[in-house]
Amino acid sequence: MKHVIVGTAGHVDHGKTTLIKALTGIDTDRLEEEKRRELSIELGFAPLELPSVGRVGVIDVPGHERFMKNMLAGIGGIDLALLVVAADEGVMPQTRDHLTVLHLLGVSHGVVAMTKTDLVEQEVVELAEEEVHELLAGTTLEGSPIVRVSGVTREGLDDLVSALDSAAAAVEGRRLDMPPRLPIDRVFTMKGVGTVVTGTLVSGVIREGDEVELLPEVLKSKARQVQVHGARADEAHAGQRVALNLPGVKREALRRGAVVAAPGYLRPTETIDVRLELLPKVERLKNWTRIRLAIGSAEIIGRLVLLDAEELKGGQVGLAQLRLEAKTTGLRGDRFVLRNYSPLWLIGGGTILDPVAERHKRFDEQVVTALEARGGAELDTAVRESLLLGERTEGELRESLSVSAEELGEAVQRLVDAGEVRRIGAHLVHRQSLDELEKKIGSLLSEFHRRNPLRPGMPKEELRSRMKLRAGAFDEILAQMKTIEVRRDRVALSSFRPTLTARQEEVRRRIEELYRQGKFQPPSRNQVLDPFGEERGVAEEVLFYLLETGELTRVSEDLIFHRDAIAQIREGLGAKLRENGSITVSQVRDLFGSSRKYSVPLLEYFDRIGFTRRVGDERILARKVKGEDRE
Repeated sequence: MKHVIVGTAGHVDHGKTTLIKALTGIDTDRLEEEKRRELSIELGFAPLELPSVGRVGVIDVPGHERFMKNMLAGIGGIDLALLVVAADEGVMPQTRDHLTVLHLLGVSHGVVAMTKTDLVEQEVVELAEEEVHELLAGTTLEGSPIVRVSGVTREGLDDLVSALDSAAAAVEGRRLDMPPRLPIDRVFTMKGVGTVVTGTLVSGVIREGDEVELLPEVLKSKARQVQVHGARADEAHAGQRVALNLPGVKREALRRGAVVAAPGYLRPTETIDVRLELLPKVERLKNWTRIRLAIGSAEIIGRLVLLDAEELKGGQVGLAQLRLEAKTTGLRGDRFVLRNYSPLWLIGGGTILDPVAERHKRFDEQVVTALEARGGAELDTAVRESLLLGERTEGELRESLSVSAEELGEAVQRLVDAGEVRRIGAHLVHRQSLDELEKKIGSLLSEFHRRNPLRPGMPKEELRSRMKLRAGAFDEILAQMKTIEVRRDRVALSSFRPTLTARQEEVRRRIEELYRQGKFQPPSRNQVLDPFGEERGVAEEVLFYLLETGELTRVSEDLIFHRDAIAQIREGLGAKLRENGSITVSQVRDLFGSSRKYSVPLLEYFDRIGFTRRVGDERILARKVKGEDRE
């Protein structure tokens, strides 16, 4: 069964609340101040029975310009607009602004209620209707029927109900196969019940007892009780007005603009890529303008970064990034409205292209191309262009493109079958990106080998950082590259082998002999390098080479042993431990004729590689022995 939400719109004092009371019998002005001032301030709610569609939810919004923020919080979830225009005043400023909001949000089903027809002559009503027809021209509500009605005399109410019924029947039902998402427009507590939130369920189904997540705070709860249009229900469907009792969540932790969703469905974000349509009445919009974003039931302050233009002029469309001062949530395809930070006027609106975007540089052609593809209906193209910006997991793509796992899986498989995309571990990589990565990595490594001919490769973390790849994806991608080898914590071209020059070979023999002669009391690093004088740099490279090849072993920061000495010490230490069960520092000192300067670092080294284990002041053999560390 299809469920529909109707939202009112129109200028202050044009009779929206009176009309809703006449239709439903419910006064949506619930606050004492509203009744005293005879002015809607907050959102009001009521159910309405329609002949063929059945029960629909009605959201009554305030018409005064000072309460536009409240109006935006309620109008974002509607399917059908009830635009109210008073015959005695005709089109007024808030009539225009509310219609602009409806247009920016893409609301394409509507009915115009021409109210207060009992107060004016026929000719005045006709003039008002002509003015409304002109106003609707070129908007999403162009051609909507206009019904003459009086909320006081009830004249025309049956015709209005019939028009609403026909319009509601034409509304496309919301998706029930997507996870549930409910933007919160009210939060309150009830004695004996606890925290209750209300909102319009925009997708999915929520059942009593379901686990839910509250965003952007990422709080966990469950739907202990579910109400639909004020009545207890086992479950709520997309397109219904819903109230949820959320145990374990304090009233103070939530606010209007938060969202109830299935766990893991949405990710809080402060950076959103959008397609922006600037209103014709706005002369120009500059980069880095401070804005107010209205999305769902939330309003967040932020900055606007224009990605493909220096500025936008009235009526132009452009790509932009919204950088927000607080976190929110959204999905690709969600509509939004922008207002100027101050003074508060409407700027424009548009569509989310990437709800969890990374920060982009302006005028990046690859970014612009990818975002333009996201705006189209072709999912394969959106996936393709997204992967050209970098590797992604299917989960990340699903968040970014706001599609079901099944839809994304089918699109990805088509691209894999066509050879455009490769699955590498948990990541998806575009073939073109993979080719470019291999070329760039090859170029970086060639230059590194040229500058450092004795080093076995570039440190892996340094290469990953320069390629701007995440650790997991980096390892998986490297494993696929046939021209590249990972050598412990370094990366090298497969064809590369360190080669010593004749002079470096002389230095190598000299350094190695110094450590071989030093045996259990080797020289310090400076004692080895200082004698080389101006060739110290050459000696340092050769020393590094000997450490990397395993001829020498670093035991501590300044203590290096020849590998033959380490082997002898390990053999002697093992024999002594098997004989006595344990050994002290002084016993090691005596065993190898050295001093504490060498014995303590040696034992710490053997502890570190898992050959020995310290127990109090003694060492014993460890159960498991790891391979030696050649740091």
